[in-house]
Amino acid sequence: MSDIVKALEKEAVVILDGGLATELQAYEEELNHPLWTARLVERAPEAIKAAHQAFFEAGANIATTATYQASVEGFVKAGHKNIEARTLMRKAVFLAKQARTTSGGDQEKWLAGSIGPYGAFLADGSEYRGDYELSDLELYAFHAERFALLVEAGVDLIFFETIPNFVEVKTLLKLLEKFPDQKACLTVSLKDPYHMSDGTALENLQTLLDWHPQIIAYGVNCCPAAWVSPALDTMRPSALKPFIVYPNLGGAYNPETKQFEGQEETSISDWVTDWYDKGARFIGGCCGTTAQDIREVRQSLDAYIKNKA
Repeated sequence: MSDIVKALEKEAVVILDGGLATELQAYEEELNHPLWTARLVERAPEAIKAAHQAFFEAGANIATTATYQASVEGFVKAGHKNIEARTLMRKAVFLAKQARTTSGGDQEKWLAGSIGPYGAFLADGSEYRGDYELSDLELYAFHAERFALLVEAGVDLIFFETIPNFVEVKTLLKLLEKFPDQKACLTVSLKDPYHMSDGTALENLQTLLDWHPQIIAYGVNCCPAAWVSPALDTMRPSALKPFIVYPNLGGAYNPETKQFEGQEETSISDWVTDWYDKGARFIGGCCGTTAQDIREVRQSLDAYIKNKA
């Protein structure tokens, strides 16, 4: 069993960070760009570091690197040379490492290398539809270099995030198997509380992931908070692994502005104890959630777990 798995098993619950892009808005950084938060790895690295640090100081156990929408191909398309693109991928991990070192709080802290779907590279909202068509080989080639760079840079685990397409899930698992010592979590985007964005039933996804030795948790992200509990109810009866959930704080995605608009006036902390009872052990927030939201999640779950003991 790897060190990261042993360490994670000691935690009653692992608190994830929130929406990196949302937290970066406090620094008035422009994110309407195909690279999204990855653009700031070069343009505003101190803002990236500060956002990671804010989540750690709010009680998060995991910082997710600013690489969701990043790839060597994406950086090159934005005007960088290949060697510069590779350096920026590594720098994203370095910034998260710096934040871990300088942040307060005595909780365990890990780094997750973020790998978003091919649709995130397209930057047209297709990571919420799954309707792009590439061959298995093309998908594999797109993800392979970014995956290797994150592992090489020293992340503790990989987060495959917001994956909308069952074919892409299977491709990512093939890639993961090329690094047999690397552990990962995988989350999907949803069409409704019971299906991936491409229409695949969550039970079919579960069957694939429950038996994969390198996947330590699976679940959903970047969806309405109200969808999480019914999704967990669907998968819970036969689950062999813990769930990971980090939904949005309301709102709908606008592919033009690359922002979630019309956020609900609520907090994900209102939901988290129910998710915990349904088997979620990795819990955080996605778009629309800030460090303050993560602080409330930490406080809510710590109090709930203490009272149950």
